[in-house]
Amino acid sequence: MAETTKGQASPRAHFFHVTPSRSDEEFQPQSKVTEDKDNIYVEIDLPGIKKEETKIEVYENILRISGNRKEKLKRENAKQHYSEVFYGSFTREFVLSAAVEKEKIKARYEDGVLFITIPKTTKGQAQIVEIE
Repeated sequence: MAETTKGQASPRAHFFHVTPSRSDEEFQPQSKVTEDKDNIYVEIDLPGIKKEETKIEVYENILRISGNRKEKLKRENAKQHYSEVFYGSFTREFVLSAAVEKEKIKARYEDGVLFITIPKTTKGQAQIVEIE
């Protein structure tokens, strides 16, 4: 994750771009992005969200993960004192740092965590042309 100084992002911050919430009903699940020479890895915490209620899209160099967490048990006539649990829709977008092979992206959901592996490619990168 890019370091910040007095609220300003470092030049590397472009890799980890988070979309702001669009409403009070939207929340931001916690995530982790890492990479090695071959892949970009994204982990996003989605407890209480079914994999069928989660959507992964990749277009150009943007990875978008969206979904919805519904409140499972709502107590009528009960006074809520405190809650750190958020419900509603979410959207997370990440600017990918390299060209990727969209057809080979893999995702798995395990113990409330979504794991995405995104293979990098050299296709679509700049080609150096020698001048004769």
